[in-house]
Amino acid sequence: MLCFSDQITPQMIPQMTEVNDPVSWLVLYVKHNCEKKVHERLTDLGIETYLPTVTVVRQWSDRKKKLQVPAVSGIVFVRLPIAEKNKVFSVPGAVRYLFMDGA
Repeated sequence: MLCFSDQITPQMIPQMTEVNDPVSWLVLYVKHNCEKKVHERLTDLGIETYLPTVTVVRQWSDRKKKLQVPAVSGIVFVRLPIAEKNKVFSVPGAVRYLFMDGA
């Protein structure tokens, strides 16, 4: 169950860069349930990342717990120069970049 009190605001979304900017946001596809670990490891490497999360309430037989889970499963946004885009594949769990219409 989603907690709608955690509304995504425009300030939470990274600003998109100009087309001519050598540093751009890319969509990185990662292994299932590895989003947070890949996000942490890329941040440790000095790569700017963005992992949108939502708060969900999970219920076990004896308790309820609020968890932060990725809003988009299997996706981490990374911002780095195009020339360094292969740097992310040194991190276990990074699979490939996603592109639209072959771009």
